[in-house]
Amino acid sequence: MNKLNIVVGNKVINYIKSCKHFKTSLGLASTMTNKQGDRILNKSDEFAISYNYQYKTTIYKQGSIGNIDIYLDHLIRNMDIATYYDLEELILQFDIEIFKEKGIDFIIGSIIKSSEENFEKIKKDKEEESKVEITGNMDRLKMNPGAVNYNDILDYMNKKRRI
Repeated sequence: MNKLNIVVGNKVINYIKSCKHFKTSLGLASTMTNKQGDRILNKSDEFAISYNYQYKTTIYKQGSIGNIDIYLDHLIRNMDIATYYDLEELILQFDIEIFKEKGIDFIIGSIIKSSEENFEKIKKDKEEESKVEITGNMDRLKMNPGAVNYNDILDYMNKKRRI
C-alpha cells in the first residue's frame, strides 16, 4: 500500500470537502457480482478491503488531496480522523476552533505532518526491533530436530565452516 489514507465520519468529511485541493472521486463499487450471481467484495481497492476485514464495515472513497485518499465511514460518529500508512493507524481529533481560525488547509497540513512524524517513529522502532540478532542453537539439530528454526541451521553451518 505505502500510501497515506484518511478515514473520517460524516461530520468531518464536509469540512475536508471545502479544501480547494480536494478532488471528488465518483467512487468505486464496494461489491460486484461474480459468475454465479453472488455479491463479493471488489478487490481493486486494497485499503478498503483491509479496512473491511479489520473493522467489519464498508468505507467509501470520497476523493483525494494529492496522493492522499479520503474515505468516509458512516460508523464514525464523532470528530475523529483516522490516518493509515502501511496498516499502521493514528487517530487524531478534528478541532472546529482551529478550522475557524486557520482553515482546512492548515488542518490537513497538520494531519500530514503529525502522521508522517508518528509513522517515521514507528518505522524506526520496527527497524531497531529487527536489528536484534536472534542467535541459533546448533544443539537443537541433535536433541530435538522438530524444533529447529532457520537460525539454528545458520549457527550449525557457521560452526561447521570454522572446523
